[in-house]
Amino acid sequence: MMNIIPETAGTTPNYWCTWATQNHMDNPILNSEDVSASTFEGDQGARYARNLMNEQVLLGKGGWVHDFGSVRKDMFLVLDDGWDVGYSNTPDIAIERFGSVILDEGKFLSYTGSPAERLKKLNNDIKQHGWRGIGLWISAQSVGPDLWPISKEEYDDTYDNVTPEMKQYWVDRIEWCRYAEVNYWKVDWGKHDHHAGFRKMLTELAASLHPELFVEHAYCSGPLNAYSMKTHKCETRFSQWDDIPERMTEFLKFSEILRTYDVTASLSIPTTLDRTAHLLSKEGGLLNCEDELYMAAALGCTFGVMRSPKWEYREGINYDPWNLKGCQDEITRALRWQRIAPAFSGGNIILSEQILSDSWEFESGDTWFQAVIGRNITQSAPAIVARNMELPKVVCTNNLPPYIVASKNSNSAVSIAALGRIKDKNTPVFPSAEVILNLECIPEYLGVFGNYDSISLVSKELISISNIYIQDLASENALDITNDVVLTEKSVLIPGDVLRSIIIKNDYSQPGVAIKFLA
Repeated sequence: MMNIIPETAGTTPNYWCTWATQNHMDNPILNSEDVSASTFEGDQGARYARNLMNEQVLLGKGGWVHDFGSVRKDMFLVLDDGWDVGYSNTPDIAIERFGSVILDEGKFLSYTGSPAERLKKLNNDIKQHGWRGIGLWISAQSVGPDLWPISKEEYDDTYDNVTPEMKQYWVDRIEWCRYAEVNYWKVDWGKHDHHAGFRKMLTELAASLHPELFVEHAYCSGPLNAYSMKTHKCETRFSQWDDIPERMTEFLKFSEILRTYDVTASLSIPTTLDRTAHLLSKEGGLLNCEDELYMAAALGCTFGVMRSPKWEYREGINYDPWNLKGCQDEITRALRWQRIAPAFSGGNIILSEQILSDSWEFESGDTWFQAVIGRNITQSAPAIVARNMELPKVVCTNNLPPYIVASKNSNSAVSIAALGRIKDKNTPVFPSAEVILNLECIPEYLGVFGNYDSISLVSKELISISNIYIQDLASENALDITNDVVLTEKSVLIPGDVLRSIIIKNDYSQPGVAIKFLA
């Protein structure tokens, strides 16, 4: 038996985030006759989600900490919004309570001591269950109005006018996390969420005080690219969306990791891809594509897993149109590929001139974003995206080609993904195509995600291959397919049937394989 996937956990700062599960699990507060689809729309949905964040759901019998098997070691477990505020706290009532970076005593009763000691005890417990450690959702503000030196309107992006007290506030919290060995911050909304100076300060403090701490930033924006609240249409592409691309680019320059930010579940692929394709051409740190796992794996980005086997389905609530609950193996495949080809920054990006568009007619229960309910919304993205390599050639025999993304990793591994589309009215599909990759030479490793009629690798150099092994990234056994491919002096053609034949069928996940070429 041969295993071509490393056993050692990956170094890419990926994580599982609790937020979607907080929204999608059974909540005692909701066990009443008035629960409906509208319960989850707008700010009230976030309030319910914050209440479903406590020690019991995290570490109790059947708790979240027990999920994701052996690949837990590849991920941080990020405690999202609600871990450091009491029950029923909401920003519209008391925004000044957010940002304490202190485990709420009412939600985490077993963890006593100083703030740093409590975090350390919790982090140790999470690690004992096989995780990389905890990550923390961080509000972009400090607790208490007395510690807010200026208003949003007066804010100076250079943050030159920060008070010593404000700076010390964050020094203390970074040092707590250093003591507790908490190594991931997901910095989100807050009073200073749009202020580059504040966020840059956090990044620089972390680098000097706690170098192991990854600080992820995000430019808080709407879930649909270029959506107009006046016309209720998406008038332009992401690159033309007011000053948001410019501000995201500014954040990316100083960020270790920049999250492409929240999207609707239905249109996640084109929305996230259009943001990612634009930002990959800019200078800065890593990009996080959130739950677009195969997109992230194929383009060398990080990701924050949102899906969970714990999700509960309720009648009339269609918050999982792509059946992500039923696609848990995709998590394993993306994580294990990045053991071979870690996320990277920099490089060249090429976008196809062809643009593809997908539409969704939103109904109540489809989304938390109330503004689009009852409206047909369209999002667009480049048909093909390539990073550090030529654009793949795509030949599609049907009228609905997939989005194709591909990259050559900084360690020379090559990866490609075929991403889903929306057909007719609100029907997600995964079309296939013939894809040709023009490469300088045949790589040692090729990662392939999604469905294909065939994949051809065309080399500019003569090929010298003795064996070709393929392995489902969710399995432990590689198979020799040397005699199942079409091999010439400068090309390798892998039929789609060969790619599909080795896939294990534990769930509804799309295929994901690693291929190793031996000289």
